[in-house]
Amino acid sequence: MFCLFIHLSLSFLFPAASPANQGVPLRVNGLEKHSAYLKIHLDLTVPVLEVLWLFKPKEKEVRLADFQKPHFEIRFPQFHNRLEPLDSGTTLRISDLRMEDSGIYTAAISYTDQETKRLTFNLTVYANQDVPKEVDGLEQHSVCLQNDLDLTVPVLEVLWLFKTKEREVRLAYFRKPHFEIRFPQFHNRLEPLDSGTTLRISDLRMEDSGIYTAAITYTDEETKRLTFNLTVYEPVPTPHIWIEGKKQTTEWCNFTARCSVKNNDSALTFTWINKPNKTEYLAFSNGTVVASVESPTSDKEFHCLLENPVDQKNASIHVQTICSTPVSGELQRYYLWFIPLFLIILIALLVWLAVARKKRKKIYNRKSSHETKTTHSLGFDNHSETEYMPHSNPQETQYIIVGASPQSSSSIPEVQRQYLQNPKLETIYTTIRS
Repeated sequence: MFCLFIHLSLSFLFPAASPANQGVPLRVNGLEKHSAYLKIHLDLTVPVLEVLWLFKPKEKEVRLADFQKPHFEIRFPQFHNRLEPLDSGTTLRISDLRMEDSGIYTAAISYTDQETKRLTFNLTVYANQDVPKEVDGLEQHSVCLQNDLDLTVPVLEVLWLFKTKEREVRLAYFRKPHFEIRFPQFHNRLEPLDSGTTLRISDLRMEDSGIYTAAITYTDEETKRLTFNLTVYEPVPTPHIWIEGKKQTTEWCNFTARCSVKNNDSALTFTWINKPNKTEYLAFSNGTVVASVESPTSDKEFHCLLENPVDQKNASIHVQTICSTPVSGELQRYYLWFIPLFLIILIALLVWLAVARKKRKKIYNRKSSHETKTTHSLGFDNHSETEYMPHSNPQETQYIIVGASPQSSSSIPEVQRQYLQNPKLETIYTTIRS
């Protein structure tokens, strides 16, 4: 956070003014019962012959005072014994300010070389500070304690005081160019600005809340006392939105939205903002809003704005997200019948698959058992697909049946019988041997 300093008081950095270059009156601020200086730096190498001061309150302009060295005459009774000419009459000091002293002041200056200049000031008198000026700050950020003052008179010293709930302590002391922090709580967190009349506090803490007083002493021995009431707030947490009691049809949608946070801070305020279109805003106080939407498909948006004097957070909801398009009554009844029916069909299908699998497994086991018995009856070894024929005669040629299968085993005895009856039976083996 940074500080913006708006100096409404008369600045002494302006060059000499003339009717041609002073477009608007120079602003000067003053406090009731204090003094104000109507002053601007001028080139006084040429002596001043006379100065005529004019004053214009709300209605008409009057002759305020005349200066012609060494004489000075006050012409308007309202300022009796409260005006003092300085800088050859080109600067006017008004003491013991009153609220009715606010208005436009004009200085018509004549030099000895017959040149003239006309300067205008706009004086605003503020009521004396009866109560502290309220200042709000955000934790871990910075804040500036400042007030609009007329600094045409140099500041001699400023003493800053800090008052907590218990006691008032010396906070800091400024006397150009020295600045000393007297209270350890603010070590390396204070910075003087505007000749010590403004105090910048960085890295704010909750315990920094309290009353701050600036006792200002000017070089003309006049003093001013300014008081500030600083309140430090915690950052605002992000709000959460809860939807309750939603009821809807194809034509309308009603719901209750609650906006809340975890911590219960009395400084927090809730505001609901409904944006029906680009220009219209409807605000709802507290943390709850009851909404009734005629068209559930409309693109309305509700914002929950949570804020304290120095910070804010928000959360939003969309009507389309909450009020999705509902199904019709007939379709709802269809769903109520369809879901149980679907479950029953699904369970029946699973049972049928289990029974069918069990039957298929039983048939497969029976078939395997039958094939095993058939293979053994034919003299086949289960571990080999090659079987030797029994020996009938050591002199006879032995035949080998290669790759015999149980289906072709029934033909083996027939081949063997034909060969025994007719040894000259021509086979592929006899052909190869020959």
